[in-house]
Amino acid sequence: MIPIQCGGTGARTANEALATLGAVPGNRTINGQSLTADIQLTAADVRAYPADGRLMNLPSGETRLASGNGSTYLYVTDDHHAGSYNTRGGHVWAFDGAGKMTTGLIPVQCGGTGARTAEEGLAALGGLPRNQVGYALLDFGRIQRSQRIVKSNPFGNGTPCIVLAEVNRGYERNEWFDTKWIFQQNGSHGVAASCVAEGIVVQAGTASFWARGMDTGSAAGHADGTDWTNVACRVHVWKVM
Repeated sequence: MIPIQCGGTGARTANEALATLGAVPGNRTINGQSLTADIQLTAADVRAYPADGRLMNLPSGETRLASGNGSTYLYVTDDHHAGSYNTRGGHVWAFDGAGKMTTGLIPVQCGGTGARTAEEGLAALGGLPRNQVGYALLDFGRIQRSQRIVKSNPFGNGTPCIVLAEVNRGYERNEWFDTKWIFQQNGSHGVAASCVAEGIVVQAGTASFWARGMDTGSAAGHADGTDWTNVACRVHVWKVM
């Protein structure tokens, strides 16, 4: 027993002596580490991120948070640029100081589309993916009155399309125009296009290619279409799936 004596601790046991001296018992531990030897704490012991090579030589002015294998990290720079970077594929997404996205997919943000992909963004905006819309111009050569010409649908027969036929009389008025379609007792007038199962069809009128005055974008009009035996024909085709 530790003696009670002048200048002593006044303790009757070792623990009392340690308490009097402000010390801790030798069996005390910190996070399971004994106090009788050097304490080695890891990042996991204090729930910290490891400050090792996974920070990939952090540039001055940047704050980063690296993934476990160091392949991807988040960063914020002093000028408020932020983003996610992958060492294999480059930027996943990035914002400039004004909050404008400079790379990556359409962001989920206040006032945005709430989209995670470009397709979702188009849908939210009421748009269509590029593979669902398209345009083609078909050359039907020269067509004669009453003639019917069929060409394959450039987007595949059976694909829904909007079509518009135009003719060109040539000579002194070398311009394309829409003839419209008129049916009368003496026959049909005009050149019309249709999208049907067999393809894109053009049908010329039996009486004339156009009625007098038919001229797209002009008040002057053309002479009566009965004066012509054949005219150049083309069709605009818009895919609208």
